[in-house]
Amino acid sequence: MDNSPKTITGFWTGYVSGTNRGAVNIRIDRHREVLEGVAIVSDHEFGPSIVMFSGGLTDNQANFTLQRFVGSAPLMALSGNLKLNFRENFESAEGTWDTDIGTQGICKLWPTEGWRMSWWLTLAVTKFRIFLRQHGAIIYASFLIVVAILGLFQKVEFSYPTLILLLVPGLYIFRRHLSELIHAFRVRKLGPIELETQNPLTEDIRRVISQHV
Repeated sequence: MDNSPKTITGFWTGYVSGTNRGAVNIRIDRHREVLEGVAIVSDHEFGPSIVMFSGGLTDNQANFTLQRFVGSAPLMALSGNLKLNFRENFESAEGTWDTDIGTQGICKLWPTEGWRMSWWLTLAVTKFRIFLRQHGAIIYASFLIVVAILGLFQKVEFSYPTLILLLVPGLYIFRRHLSELIHAFRVRKLGPIELETQNPLTEDIRRVISQHV
């Protein structure tokens, strides 16, 4: 059975690799001579992101430019390019991508049908995940402040096990901040936990490693 849509418009699935790696799902629409697309990227390191792009099709080659990037990575691209080469009957596509922050790589895509409801559900879940990654720490910290104020005015009472459960998520949410704090104060041991078990590299060793690299 041939599942090829015989056209560039529709839904595509595949992956990107290079400086960033992960699965990607794309929806492409045509507005006269302009192609517009939305890509949901599940980056293995920086989490989910949504990429909006537009461009045109010449023969079997499409050239797109980045219009908007929404994600939770420390540094997000403002401009970028995507070039796709489609096989005969648009059975698959391969291409390259690059951005203004130096990220680049390749991508491979295949058409998929009957995916409209799944697409919108995936897009909604991705937007929610990005929102939590961007604002989750602020929401959690605000919640703890409210709980502390209510406790000061004796509006609520919490047992020690409950307080511990409330604070446990903070270790994950603020893991990067805690790591930077531990590194800044050079904390090597926290109670029975060894945070640093190896001696730091000396300048001579770093120089030798750099020469070999």
